[in-house]
Amino acid sequence: MPRQVTLTVYTLDELKDDHPSGYAIVLERWKQEVDELGESPCQREIIESLEAVVKACSANIIECSVGAYSSPVLTTDAEPHDAEWFRTNVLAPLGYVRVYDDKVSFPGLCALTGYSSDDNLLEALWEDLSLGINLSHALSRLVIIVKGMVLDDFEELRSSDGMEDSYYGDQDYDKFGNIVH
Repeated sequence: MPRQVTLTVYTLDELKDDHPSGYAIVLERWKQEVDELGESPCQREIIESLEAVVKACSANIIECSVGAYSSPVLTTDAEPHDAEWFRTNVLAPLGYVRVYDDKVSFPGLCALTGYSSDDNLLEALWEDLSLGINLSHALSRLVIIVKGMVLDDFEELRSSDGMEDSYYGDQDYDKFGNIVH
């Protein structure tokens, strides 16, 4: 004989407040799912920015490894130009040198690929060049910044905020963290 069962369902926020152990189960499931992806969703964009920065410096990438399991490596055929060359030949044509006072600034133009990582990498390169490091060496150091950006993005995705922004945030759950359809 059929019987009627009442099931209380919770949004992710309600589950977090009312049944923290159920929320912890959902978060752990989310982290495992993200770990199975194996890469940050913005990884491709960050690498595209790196490639565009190297190309804007009139160079080519010879070897590149972000170094998930080893030290990061970036080898280019860049000439050992200085900060002034970079300012004149890369930053000024892209609009990073202000016309009214001739100063370098990074106002979020994303001028190479349209990704914010363009500005982050160009600014890091400018800082190194301003310290007297030549372009060839400064470019090789960018891969360390790229690795940090990828790891930061991956950790953000694995976080509870990343989970709540995903399709997990649109589901209903029982008090044990199971999705209720």
